[in-house]
Amino acid sequence: MGIKDLFGGKKSNKIVTKQHVEQLTAEVESKRFIEKTVEARQKFVPKIDFSDPKNFARYGSAEKYYEDSIQYIFKTYPYDGSFAEKTKWHTDSTYLDNWFFKNEYPRATGYLDLNTNPGVAIGSDNGGEFLLLPSPQYIQLTGGPHPHVDKPYGSAAPDGVTNKISETFPEKGGRANLWNDSEEYFKEIRRTNLYLNGEMGSTVEFWLKSDVDPSDRVALFDLWDGGVSDTRMTIEHTPNAHGGTTLFDVTYRVKGEGTLAGTPVSIGDENGLGSPAAQSVGGTPFSTVGWNHYAFTFKNSGNNLEIILYINGEFNESIVVGTEVDADALLGLRAHINSYIAAPPGGAGAAVGLGWGSHPFSYDEFRFWKTARNHKEIGRYWFSQFGGGTNSRDVKVVDRGNVDLGVYYKFNEGLLDDEHVDQRDGSVLDYSGRISNGIIVNYALGTRNLGSAINEADNEVARIGSRNTEFRDPILYPDHPDIVSLLEEKRLTGTTHDQTNNAGIYHTMPDWITEEDNGNLLNLTQVVSNYFDQLHLQIEELPRIKDIAYDSPESGDQPYHFARDLLDSVGFVAPDIFVDSTIIEELASRSEDEVFDHQIQEIKNLIYQNIYNNLVYIYKSKGTEKAFRNLIRCFGVDDELIKINLYADEVTYKFEDNVRYTSIQKNYVDFNNPDRNESVVYQFADPSNTSAVSYIPASDSAAIAPNNFHEHDFVPVTIEAEVIFPKFLEYDHPSYLLHTFGFTKAPQSEDASILGIHHVDVGGPTDSFRPAGVDDANFRLLVQRTGRDDKDAFFILTSTSLGGGFRIKSPTYKDVYDNERWNFAIRLRVEDKYWDGGVAPVDLTSSTDPEYVLEFYGVNATLDEIEKEFTVSVPVSSAEGRDFFENAKRLYVGAAYSQFEDNTTLELESNVKVSSVRYWVDYLDDETIKAHAKDASSAGRMNPLKPAYFTQMSFVDDMLPAFLPDGVTPMPAWAQSIPHGSHIPQIKTLVFDWDFATVETADGGSGAGPLVSDAKFIVEDIASGSIADNRWDWIGDIVERQYTGQGDFFLPNDIQAVDRDYVFSARKQLPESLSSSNTVNILRQDDDIFPKG
Repeated sequence: MGIKDLFGGKKSNKIVTKQHVEQLTAEVESKRFIEKTVEARQKFVPKIDFSDPKNFARYGSAEKYYEDSIQYIFKTYPYDGSFAEKTKWHTDSTYLDNWFFKNEYPRATGYLDLNTNPGVAIGSDNGGEFLLLPSPQYIQLTGGPHPHVDKPYGSAAPDGVTNKISETFPEKGGRANLWNDSEEYFKEIRRTNLYLNGEMGSTVEFWLKSDVDPSDRVALFDLWDGGVSDTRMTIEHTPNAHGGTTLFDVTYRVKGEGTLAGTPVSIGDENGLGSPAAQSVGGTPFSTVGWNHYAFTFKNSGNNLEIILYINGEFNESIVVGTEVDADALLGLRAHINSYIAAPPGGAGAAVGLGWGSHPFSYDEFRFWKTARNHKEIGRYWFSQFGGGTNSRDVKVVDRGNVDLGVYYKFNEGLLDDEHVDQRDGSVLDYSGRISNGIIVNYALGTRNLGSAINEADNEVARIGSRNTEFRDPILYPDHPDIVSLLEEKRLTGTTHDQTNNAGIYHTMPDWITEEDNGNLLNLTQVVSNYFDQLHLQIEELPRIKDIAYDSPESGDQPYHFARDLLDSVGFVAPDIFVDSTIIEELASRSEDEVFDHQIQEIKNLIYQNIYNNLVYIYKSKGTEKAFRNLIRCFGVDDELIKINLYADEVTYKFEDNVRYTSIQKNYVDFNNPDRNESVVYQFADPSNTSAVSYIPASDSAAIAPNNFHEHDFVPVTIEAEVIFPKFLEYDHPSYLLHTFGFTKAPQSEDASILGIHHVDVGGPTDSFRPAGVDDANFRLLVQRTGRDDKDAFFILTSTSLGGGFRIKSPTYKDVYDNERWNFAIRLRVEDKYWDGGVAPVDLTSSTDPEYVLEFYGVNATLDEIEKEFTVSVPVSSAEGRDFFENAKRLYVGAAYSQFEDNTTLELESNVKVSSVRYWVDYLDDETIKAHAKDASSAGRMNPLKPAYFTQMSFVDDMLPAFLPDGVTPMPAWAQSIPHGSHIPQIKTLVFDWDFATVETADGGSGAGPLVSDAKFIVEDIASGSIADNRWDWIGDIVERQYTGQGDFFLPNDIQAVDRDYVFSARKQLPESLSSSNTVNILRQDDDIFPKG
């Protein structure tokens, strides 16, 4: 083998043919789109914060930079262009232009709410089948042609509009329908934007919703040629038509061919694919289903016409009717959206005309296509936007692209005035590129909504908002309030910088020159300055290109496009990743059912940069589990998705508690903010949960004669919680907040509340506790720092009902408020002398009452190492203990209040973060709490299936003999009368478990305002329970319920009420896996000389 053979064998001999190119462009918009996308990926973008002009405006005027960028966007952005044109615009724009577009320039989504106040009909025809509203709202549009003033097309060009387009859009020459004699196809299809042809077909698609179902026959779309040649295309809805089984009636006639004259075709199966389950054609066809997408296609099929309806991207129904359409319609076409344009097909409604059949419908993403779209095309783009650029000569002559798109209304123009009617808000921009702008007839305030059907769709079929977000288009009106205010703000910022910038070229000119400058000199120097500023940024970035940088698409800074080359430069040959991605995924950043938030190439670069950042550590630990694990994590996944396990064959393996180190995401209710210091979460019966109760009921076990002991008097209780003590900002930090509570000698309260429990007034209000003058079951867990800005703290447990009233403290620990995670357990149990190895030597026939002890335990762990722990306890008398067990209780987390009512009194604020709270009717020992501290995902028991009480198999049958005096046989009658229980596993003693995993944000509050803390949220109890499954007598009445909670006194829609943190944990490994995070052994010199084995 020769040396040259080492470099052979991997060379590709594939030739990219014209057919391959066509296959590629068929999946995306056009060949030019591919070229511009590849070109855009090679653009170098420095990591600069353009919000501060000192970072980029060194030689030029910052005021001029800001002003030019804002004007450049609204003057030149191809809002109606193809994806290729938009990509080219971004590539040709400056760094500042692109930064503005992404971060600060006003952009909007939108849809139309038509006839929001319809009023009483003023006209009726055909027995009420057709109605006319007082001021019907609909969209009026014409198909053209819209010729240039010098080259009108044909004698049928509408009078009075010949010059309209050229005057309104002089830069486009007024040629909305570009004429190209070189290709017959373009020559025909470009004549009109509402072109109809049976061979090529037509498509109408839109998003639609209505809160009111029609009571009369309504028109969703009506296209007409004025009656010249029997050409009509309608989409109607007739209530309860055809027995209430179909949604729509459609007509498609071109010069007398197509559907039968006067006979609309019914289509739309409520039980077909895509149709929401709640949709009832005969009852509630629209009001119960929210937003849905409807697409209608019309095309010849043999000697007939085929009409197909798609709902939410799915094929719903196909109808073959009438005759094939050989003719085409070109001139005089006009259309209405949401009303009839003339008397409907079929003869009925002779009086019906303009504006009739209008209804309170909402529309979004309306598209008219001059071809019949197929299932793949509709299914791919029904939930996303489409590129325009239909009229771009240089693109479409080479690439057919989007030339089929006739009219495209996004309704994303924004809102110029929400207090007064601005007629420009009544205009609808055409985003197809053909300037077939529409007019909203009878436009009124409230017609435009800045939401998005794509984002808001939430029925079971069209639920796409959770994974797709509509692109916000830039607002193009220079006098839009948001643009005007942005210009003023940036001019002020830029002027302030220019006045102190000594390096500005313009200001180096003598005053006698600048004083007479009419703006030309400023523009000239700005051109020169722009070159120098851009060059300065690139030179400044050059020494930093090999720095370790943790970027993310969300932060605005992205890894360099040559991140893969960085790896090659240090000897790490990185292969191309995501090689199985399809063309549409790679170039269009989307799949068949969702639009990606970021381009795949951006994610690739991010992964390459992550590997580069960690390469030194990977090299130093190469060959070990750590190296592989860190390399895998550079891809943004952890060992929950990809886990490395090592297995051995024919070796002796010792079973141990091996662990692996990982990070776990958990939700923490965050009270560490001035807006949430007074917030609280307390037990509350969720109205939607029939098994939920708002308090822990009193134990109600049978009395044991002769001294009326109860079974529950011997059943312990454990309340445990996991708490993070957040790190406070330093005193010299700009966002530092002055603390007024939670530390020794604080001006308000020295204590900060963590959680507590109180006696409940069962007969009182649903959310109240503490009967008047009585609180026989209470304690509070508190924390106190040693100084205002100190991190050191100690923990406090206090009660007024137990132990004669007490306040016990833990030792003081350093750096608690440094994001330390602590697990606490508060346990009330019978004294050891009554609970000795499962044998209770109390003589139940005597009058001795059991005594109790309240234990306060806390532990702090780092992975599987216990860093700090403490235990303090206080004795509790028999009467106090029995009062605690025999009274209903309610637990809370966060701030402490006198009651949980509107007029409640705040007693203690909170500044901690709590991730979980559990209540057990069993004793959890220290080892169990330590296990929970080591593994933040652990919530169980050391021996989950072991009997919980007295290590016996029965709660009653085997418990009682242990309490009977020696020689007492047979069992007394009073003992025999007690209901017999059954085996109760330890894991089943969990009463409730709050982990806040389902909480995302607070609700909207009472409507009193965004700064009024009256918002709430519901906390689910993840411990399974249903009173219908009661198997354990009185203890089942406690554990087999749902104890939901309610967050209260939060700001409306506060998404920070719950913080999502990653916490380090040591999770146990399966015993057969050899891999473990704690298998590193420190060897001594003797181990080298005298090795083991």
